[in-house]
Amino acid sequence: DSNGITLGNSIELNGATLRDSVGNAASTALAGVGDTSLVRIDAVPPTVASVQTPADGNYQAGDVLTFTVNASEAVQTGALPPRLALDVGGVTRYANYVSGSGTSALVFQYIVQAGDNDSDGIAVSSLDLRGEPLTDLAGNDLNLALNGVGSTA
Repeated sequence: DSNGITLGNSIELNGATLRDSVGNAASTALAGVGDTSLVRIDAVPPTVASVQTPADGNYQAGDVLTFTVNASEAVQTGALPPRLALDVGGVTRYANYVSGSGTSALVFQYIVQAGDNDSDGIAVSSLDLRGEPLTDLAGNDLNLALNGVGSTA
């Protein structure tokens, strides 16, 4: 609810009765209700909509590979930012977080290391949160399933 909750004009008794201590029926009309326009609800967790990968090609030691994880809404990182786990020729490597907290696009980079070799393309494995939260601005945890991963040939 992005524009605030609203209240009806009375208490719904659902077949029950409200009485005071001597048996008088209570008024169910709501009077003096404060402004609820700033009482907002967001219980929908963000998801990974897509993962943009570097262009297909051959890379060598020192080349920078940039990956962008696009979420369904703005997300924020914890004190220790996440990293993107990659499979480079059967070896787990990590693309380090570069930027994007507070937006829907988190950018990660991996610098190709001497000795890396993967002739059939690297694989994007998972988001490694390193024990820190990755949430939307309301505090809902990001669903970590990596949807829409681009080609890594």
